[in-house]
Amino acid sequence: MRIVRNTGYIKRRRRAGKMIVFSGLLLLIGSWVITLLYPSLFLLATVGLAVGFIFFNGGMQQLARWSRRPRNDEVIDADLERLTDRYTLIHYPDMPGRRPDHVLIMPNGILAMTSREVTGSVQVKQGAWRKLGNPLGRMLLLGGPQLGNPTFENEEQIKAMKAFLASRNIEVSPTGAIVFVADNVEVKIEEPTQPILHASELLEYVRQFSQSDTTIPTKERDAISAALSEGEEVDSSLSAPTKPKKRIRAA
Repeated sequence: MRIVRNTGYIKRRRRAGKMIVFSGLLLLIGSWVITLLYPSLFLLATVGLAVGFIFFNGGMQQLARWSRRPRNDEVIDADLERLTDRYTLIHYPDMPGRRPDHVLIMPNGILAMTSREVTGSVQVKQGAWRKLGNPLGRMLLLGGPQLGNPTFENEEQIKAMKAFLASRNIEVSPTGAIVFVADNVEVKIEEPTQPILHASELLEYVRQFSQSDTTIPTKERDAISAALSEGEEVDSSLSAPTKPKKRIRAA
C-alpha cells in the first residue's frame, strides 16, 4: 500500500495549536492582572477570562491531536498495512473546502474517512452524537479530544472531495466512513447513516468492500491519487507502524 501524508498540513496545525494556547494564556494572565490592579474593569476582565479559557482549551485540543504519537493517520496506516500496492492511502489531502481526514483509493472505489480519537462511551442514533458519562468529567476534559458531529463532517468532506475531483474532470462518487482510533472507546450504534468502525475493523471492511463488481481503471485511480497528493511537504512511503487492536461494539 502506498501512503501519502501531507506533513506540511500537520506541522501547520501543530503550530497553530501552540499559538492559540499561548494567546489563551496571555488573555488569562492579562485578565487576572486587570482584576487585581483595576477592579473597576471587572467586566472587561471577566470577558477576557472567558475568551482566554476558550482559546486555551481549543488550542490544547489542537496541540494534543497533532502532537500525540501515534497520530490518527499513523494508527490507520498500521491497521491497513497489509493492503497491496493497488491501494493508496492519502492523509489530509490539500483541497478546497472541508478536506477529508483520510482517503483510501481502492480498485473499486474511494473511501473518505473521518477519524476521532475520543475515549470512553459514545452514543450515536442516526446522525446525532452524544458523549456519555459524568458531565463534570467532560468539563474537566475540555482540552482533550472532542466528539463533535462526525456524521456531518464526513458528509461535508465527501461533498468537498467530489466537487474537487469534478473540477479535475474526474467523475467518481466517494463513499464515507467514521473511524475511531482510541483503544478505550465504546460506541453504541443505532440506525447509523454512515459506516462506523474502529481502526482495527478497517481492513476487514475494505476487503468486504473490494468484493463489489464496480472497478475504477488504473489510469483513473492514478489521476485521483495525483490530484489528492498535491501540495507542499507531501511525503509518500510504503511502510506503516504497528498498533494494538480493539473493536467497537454496536448497541
